Amino acid sequence: MRSAATHSRSYAAELPCSGSLDAAAPSLAWMEGRREIERALRGSGTKSVLLGYGVRSPVGPQRTCYREQLHWLTDLLISSGHAPWTYGDRPSHPSRWQRIAHRYRPGSSVYDLAPDLLRQHETRNLSLGASRVAVQPPGA
Repeated sequence: MRSAATHSRSYAAELPCSGSLDAAAPSLAWMEGRREIERALRGSGTKSVLLGYGVRSPVGPQRTCYREQLHWLTDLLISSGHAPWTYGDRPSHPSRWQRIAHRYRPGSSVYDLAPDLLRQHETRNLSLGASRVAVQPPGA
C-alpha cells in the first residue's frame, strides 16, 4: 500500500475542515482530484487502494459533488480491478484511525493494529448511502 504521504485526494486542496469547501459547485478542485486519483490508480506501482475520505457528506452544494466523486471513484476502482481497503469497517478519515484503534484495543497504536484493522472489500460492495458512505463486507 502507498504511504499516507503519497496518497491522492478526492478534493485537490488542503482544507482545515470540510466546511471550508468552495462555495461554488462544481469546484475545479473536484476535477483536479479526479485527475490525481486516476493518475495514481493507473500507475504501475499502485497495487492496493486504502480509502480514507470520511463517512459524512459535506453540506450545501458540495454534497452533490462529493457523492458524484464517490460514484466516480467506485466506477474507477471496478474498471481498474482494484479492491478497496479500509482501516476498520468503513472509509474513515485517517484523523479518526486512532479512535478506531483505541476502541479496538485501548493503548495500542494505529500501526500496531494495522494487521487486525486493515480490511479488503470487494468494490461492488461499496454502498453509497443517502447521508453517509459505508463499505459493506462481502456477504453482509
